[in-house]
Amino acid sequence: MSTEPVRVSFAAASDIETERRIALLGGKGAALVRMVELGLPVPPGFVLTTVACREALVGDGSRFEAELFAGLSELEATVGRRLADPASPLLVSVRSSGPVSMPGMMDTVLDIGATDAVLAAMGERAGDERFAPDVRNRFIRSYTAATSVPEVDVPADSATQLRSAARAVVASWMSDRAQTFRRVEDLGDEACTAVIVQAMVLGNLGPAAGTGVVFSRDPSTGAPGLVGDFLVGAQGDDVAGGTHATRPVREMRDLWPSMAEELEAAATVLERDLADLVEIEFTIEAGSLWLLQARRATRSAAAAMRIAVDMAEDPAFPLTRAEAVGRVRDLIDGSPRGPDGDPDDDPTDVEVLAFGLAASPGRAVGAVCTSVDDVLASARRGDAVVLFRRDTAPADVAGIAAAEGLVTTRGGIASHAAVVARGWGVPAVVGVASLEIDASGIRVDGRSLAVGEVVTVDGDGGRVLRGAHPAAVREAADARVLRAWRADVGGPTPPAASELASSAPLVVESATPEACERVLALKGVATAAAIAAALGCAIDDVEETVAGLLAAGEIDELAGGGLRLRPAGTAQVDRRYALAAVRLAPRISHLLVDFRGVNGRFARLVTQWQASGPSPDLVARLRDEIHAEIEPIIEAVAVDEARFARYRDRLSAALGAIDDGDVEMVADPLRDSYHTVWFELHEELIRLSGRTRADEAAAGRA
Repeated sequence: MSTEPVRVSFAAASDIETERRIALLGGKGAALVRMVELGLPVPPGFVLTTVACREALVGDGSRFEAELFAGLSELEATVGRRLADPASPLLVSVRSSGPVSMPGMMDTVLDIGATDAVLAAMGERAGDERFAPDVRNRFIRSYTAATSVPEVDVPADSATQLRSAARAVVASWMSDRAQTFRRVEDLGDEACTAVIVQAMVLGNLGPAAGTGVVFSRDPSTGAPGLVGDFLVGAQGDDVAGGTHATRPVREMRDLWPSMAEELEAAATVLERDLADLVEIEFTIEAGSLWLLQARRATRSAAAAMRIAVDMAEDPAFPLTRAEAVGRVRDLIDGSPRGPDGDPDDDPTDVEVLAFGLAASPGRAVGAVCTSVDDVLASARRGDAVVLFRRDTAPADVAGIAAAEGLVTTRGGIASHAAVVARGWGVPAVVGVASLEIDASGIRVDGRSLAVGEVVTVDGDGGRVLRGAHPAAVREAADARVLRAWRADVGGPTPPAASELASSAPLVVESATPEACERVLALKGVATAAAIAAALGCAIDDVEETVAGLLAAGEIDELAGGGLRLRPAGTAQVDRRYALAAVRLAPRISHLLVDFRGVNGRFARLVTQWQASGPSPDLVARLRDEIHAEIEPIIEAVAVDEARFARYRDRLSAALGAIDDGDVEMVADPLRDSYHTVWFELHEELIRLSGRTRADEAAAGRA
């Protein structure tokens, strides 16, 4: 039997080495433990480790069950309350905590212990008649979904509920959806989830309760100060799901001044610990603040540059100017300019249709579109559209990616819609409560616009404008600062064409139309600088080629300098890959098989990196294991397709930046990071082997 721990309380987990935490406690469990170590308010709980859960999955699970109830007894003693005791009630949640991130694939059960007697007593003490039915419905919904038990058969005994819920969460590791996800991501089934049992904190219990998601700085602009959304009398996904009209976090200062001050202090601690922008989930119960999760946050390109400058200038952060430049190396020249959303620059006759929350910066001009399917069809035709939705769900992601801009009637800047749009550079305005949407178009304050009419999304000012109002272009001041720092610290600058002979990397690919179109097909959207980084050539060469492609109508230029293939260009790239595969597939198909073997381990390393942050062990594994194994595969492909040696140079450059302390170069989607290059290499190997991503997914790979 394993000597590894099978149950660990949050407060006692500091004895576990940081490198072992993800493997034993899973990503979320490790994050909760870190917050406890920092002295932050985390609801008490414990973790049944991956060792215990594996035993329950493949054995009789007797030790798992014994540890579950032993942990419950300790938790009850810690909080001074008991499960299903109306006089002093404890409700608990049971959540998964996998060693790799599997969003939406695993089960969660909330509000265990929510018997009728308990809820009646809690609601009476809180003076809130809505509390009991709300919590009961949340429990029934999550319990029946996890256990597949019909609602009339939900057990009344809370101990039975807890046992069944914990078993169901473990079993969900081997559910069809979870196994399919792991096959697609090439993650393997050899590990197992951990299970977190945690005291519930109730953001829907009385007037002095609420829940929210905040950022330590503005993720759109990088400006210092807490920003985000919260709701009074709500729980969990009510904020992130974007299904409710949220309130800006600044209003907490008037409603709950001490809670707002404590939240700001916690954000400072977490930001300093991660040395980065932090996203925090929190709940307030009976006037007490509790933190449920903290992670590195997505941010716009403008925010990334400002945050790098501000943190390098602040002695509280151990970030040098050289490291700041390294964090945003590709952005300094690739995205220093953007739409100037200053309303003072608009014509006097501009018609503002509606105001909302500025969720993702920039301006986008396009036709009104209210259907994701119609957005995708319009994008295939090369038409610019703005997607209007009440709120967004994961199924809407493809529509957000294809749209020029996004507008929602509900949700705040921490909603799913806002986070996705910001990460992809899609200008967005959310929470436009005055807007009505249906299949025919939009209505606001008695004015109607049909599907197809042109509007402008002002993601800087939080406005929706009638007609086309592209803004003037300006250069971000932080880009100029960072370029000056780069010159001072001797960092690399983009080469001019005349300098290529002496400063080129080992492999340089010419900026031909075919090469630029291929890079755009791999990336989806890219700036001229990003294309130059991929090819290893000068930016001015790429810009010359891009000008020709724009004139020929083969690509579109998006807000902020992004470029995207039009359907005809995509079709041309597909044909070129098909022809190349006839020649190359017989020679390199076996190398795709070799690549898959390394790909799964790299995916797990990236997930662990994102969950627990950088560590010398992970850097060493990336360098000595992953990189050492991928180089020979690239060299073998380069024998038949010489340009593939460029992948070796790009991966080596990213690894060098990581060794120099720029840890974001592991998986930063906005730069030529190790993960970015890896994804493009994988895509090319698939296509040159005569296959597609769909073929790989159907075979259980991707």
